[in-house]
Amino acid sequence: AWPGADVYMINSGSMRMDDDLQGTVTQYDVLRTFPFGGGIVWMELPGNVLEKLLHNGQVINRGEGGYFQLKNVERRGNQWLVNGAPVNVGQTYKVVLPEFVAKGNENNLDFLADFKYQSRETLSIDGNPVHNDVRNLVIAYMKTQK
Repeated sequence: AWPGADVYMINSGSMRMDDDLQGTVTQYDVLRTFPFGGGIVWMELPGNVLEKLLHNGQVINRGEGGYFQLKNVERRGNQWLVNGAPVNVGQTYKVVLPEFVAKGNENNLDFLADFKYQSRETLSIDGNPVHNDVRNLVIAYMKTQK
């Protein structure tokens, strides 16, 4: 939905249903899973801030709603890797995450409020415009996975 980022993340607390759904997944199932909705945004963060975000989100918030589901990130020992390379504290990283998190509203992530983010009213899934709400984006993506 927002190509070109180094890191994609969503806070686990925004997902409220962990059932193993069988058969056809309905809009109702998506709404039960993501009851809060909200848009995703683009942030550019220095490497040291990204490390803090990952540490707080994955270590400190483990077992809480601020724990992240991540793409392009892994942890080896105490080192964070983005696309297979160690996080460089002097580099700026492009991060896509929920606006709720970017505003610093998640536990132990209030420091994010000091950084600007970009938002779009509409994003694209397979060339089709989709209103920027995580629920709409999930539904649009699932429709492409026939």
